[in-house]
Amino acid sequence: MPLEMHELLLAFVVILSVLGLQIFLSLREGKYWGLIMPVLFLIYSLYNLSKTTLFSELTSGYYKFGLVLQASIPTIMLIAVYFICRKIRNK
Repeated sequence: MPLEMHELLLAFVVILSVLGLQIFLSLREGKYWGLIMPVLFLIYSLYNLSKTTLFSELTSGYYKFGLVLQASIPTIMLIAVYFICRKIRNK
C-alpha cells in the first residue's frame, strides 16, 4: 500500500524536526547535549535487535546484520551532524 501525500509530508516534517533538534543540541555550549539523540537512536536499534532474538525464524545472521545496519543509519547521520556542528562551534 503506497503512502499518501499527507503521510509523506508528516514523515518529512518529523525528519526535519529531528535534524533541527540535533543541530540545536549540538551547538549548545555543553558538548554532551548533542549526544542525546544519537544515544537514543542507538538504544532503539539495540532494542530492535533484542526483539528479533525472540523469534526463532528471524535469527539468521544476515537478517540481524541488516537490521542493525538499517537501524544504525539515523545514529550515524546524527553523529555526523554532531561533529560538523561541534567543528563549526569551535571555530
